[in-house]
Amino acid sequence: MLSLKDKLLKAGVVTAEQVKKVENEEAARQERARAAREARANDRGGRGAKGERRDDDGDERRAAREHAVEEAQRWRQRLEQLTQAGKSEQYQAIRGWVVRHRLDDKATVSDAAVRFHFAKEDGAIGHLTVEPEVQAQLAAGSAGVIAFMGFNGVEHAVVPADLARDIHTIKPEWVRSLVGVTDADPAAAVDAPAVASPGDGPAEG
Repeated sequence: MLSLKDKLLKAGVVTAEQVKKVENEEAARQERARAAREARANDRGGRGAKGERRDDDGDERRAAREHAVEEAQRWRQRLEQLTQAGKSEQYQAIRGWVVRHRLDDKATVSDAAVRFHFAKEDGAIGHLTVEPEVQAQLAAGSAGVIAFMGFNGVEHAVVPADLARDIHTIKPEWVRSLVGVTDADPAAAVDAPAVASPGDGPAEG
């Protein structure tokens, strides 16, 4: 049985070239339709992958929060342990924190540095020479002055406020100046009249 195409060719209604052209166009249309279907399928798959990536991102954020909470709990436990520890362990721990995080630099002082004054435990006035940006942190309450037991006796240093508060938890008498804790205004202490002080800091008993 002849197909419609064959009948049209036999009757001379269309030429073989016209039939070939129609077939090519039909094949091209089918190919475009197939490609469009695959593209839609891939797009759905891509959205799924993105969704999975979003889920992964959410898992990572949750894991990071949980890790931060665990670290904070361990740090609180460490502080509690140090409050009950002997002086030697307290001195060593605090000295290590200061070495890693102190904000002032006694070895390198610029011409712009200023004296920051603070009250010692015995009421005498001590001072540290600090750079303007460190003085600004002290004034803003984002840094504080603390005492610590150095290798040659009691010394003083500027440290970030959160570290000063941690030191306050262990040895509150070692926090010399910290807005909201010592109730002193660091800005008012800069360039205050110097008062001679007999020693570096509190006597350790």
